[in-house]
Amino acid sequence: MKNFLSTKAFFVTAIIFITFFVYGKAVNFALLSLDDTSSITGNLERISDIKKIPLLFTTNCYNEESPDIPYYRPILTLTFAIETILFGYNSKIYHFGNIYLFCFSLYLMYLLLVKLKFNEAISKFILLLLAVHPVISSTVAYVSPRSEILTAIFIILSFIMLTDYLETKKIFFLVLYVLFYVIALFTKESALTFFPLYFVFVFLFDYKITFKEYIKLFIILLIPTIFYFVCRNAVVPQTDFLYFITNITTYTNFIKILIVYMSKILYPDYIHTILYNIHLSSKDITIAIIFILLTIIIFYKKLANRKLIIFSLLSVVTFLFPTVFLSENQVFYHRLFLPLFFLSMILIQVIDNLLKKYSFLKKIFPFCVIVLIIIFSFKSFLNIDKYINSDIFWINMYKDAPNYHLSCFGLSKQYYLAGQYDKSLELINEARKLRDLYEYKITACNILMTQDKYDEAKKILFKLLEEKEAFEPVFYLSQIYYFEGDMKKAVEYAKQAYTIKENDELLLKHIKRLPGFDLNIHKLKE
Repeated sequence: MKNFLSTKAFFVTAIIFITFFVYGKAVNFALLSLDDTSSITGNLERISDIKKIPLLFTTNCYNEESPDIPYYRPILTLTFAIETILFGYNSKIYHFGNIYLFCFSLYLMYLLLVKLKFNEAISKFILLLLAVHPVISSTVAYVSPRSEILTAIFIILSFIMLTDYLETKKIFFLVLYVLFYVIALFTKESALTFFPLYFVFVFLFDYKITFKEYIKLFIILLIPTIFYFVCRNAVVPQTDFLYFITNITTYTNFIKILIVYMSKILYPDYIHTILYNIHLSSKDITIAIIFILLTIIIFYKKLANRKLIIFSLLSVVTFLFPTVFLSENQVFYHRLFLPLFFLSMILIQVIDNLLKKYSFLKKIFPFCVIVLIIIFSFKSFLNIDKYINSDIFWINMYKDAPNYHLSCFGLSKQYYLAGQYDKSLELINEARKLRDLYEYKITACNILMTQDKYDEAKKILFKLLEEKEAFEPVFYLSQIYYFEGDMKKAVEYAKQAYTIKENDELLLKHIKRLPGFDLNIHKLKE
């Protein structure tokens, strides 16, 4: 029995059992009307047809008719396509896929730690603790954070293959290393941060390679990286990196984000669905200071290899830094999944050294970790209830970030679906005060039309048409004039809408009820 408890098979069994015990109920959760529905429900036409898989690499990850979306993640969408093609549109399958991939990523982390000569027993305990840490519970609670899990899988695999190549010099491992790095790139943009980190890893872990071999590795990675940028720039808008890098606000915001992350890693009391416009509390600052002091002590006392500390911290900071390139500094905790692993590397070495120095700790350590696993499991089990369905999610998101326009917009949609139009209108107006986006104006018009407030809706629509002719304003105006009984104007605006988007299903249904619409009837068939 003792021998079995120390085997990889038992560790895999423990990962699967604990993960499904804590997160298993998420299989019955609905898809959220956030990124989940955009990535899956709004993409069903593409992800349910095997013939359209090549299109995943030529469009953004949400919807081919949304050219302003800056996310190019074809591998992420491909995983949804595989599940949909094999099992159909089923939220349980997507959630189960997330949990399975999460377990697999933890096992790969273990394999990398073993390859790097970390203590196996301690590594197992710490990875089980990482699995149930409340700060990353949202990674498994809903479907969209799969990008974080997949990125972790391919980055860890790339490090495993890199170490194999450096130890054996076999081309086979070199090819796999580059392949997994490229797949990670096409999974999530932040994988690009590992381009320089691979070379830091080789240097700090004392792998003996020549300068010529460094150049060789650099060129081999550079070519597919350039190819990735060519593909990405052809599909999604480019981010103005120079603006963010030269803006001092970028760095102050990033420091705030790091302080919040440090605070929640050490003391995960309440895990927000989102943080926006961060206001640091004295508790956050105090815990962050403790975190920094502990790191300094570990470094100064050599409780962990100093090169490992440098590599791990550099990996965390480098991987998280691109989040400030977003136009808005939202804090989502699922971004901590891979960084938390790199921090765990330091913790494993610290514990290993302490146990060697103070033998009495060997009896205390397992007990302490098991207690933490139980506490964290309970907190994570409760925390994922915020993601049961869209209603509960948007209520919690609005509670956590009432000054964020997207929180107001999302909750407004849920009130609209529930038939509470006054509350829906109140929230969409809140969103417009914070950021008056085109989509919010159109949503406000839709609510006003539902309430028969046609004059207020027309004012917004006419202003939108002054800015730019678009499908929604002319289509909505045609509907309003139809309801008001002005068929001449209803037909006039319907014709304009038809010239912009002639195959829109709702427009075609609307046209059929308009008398005197003189376009060829065969073009109007659905």
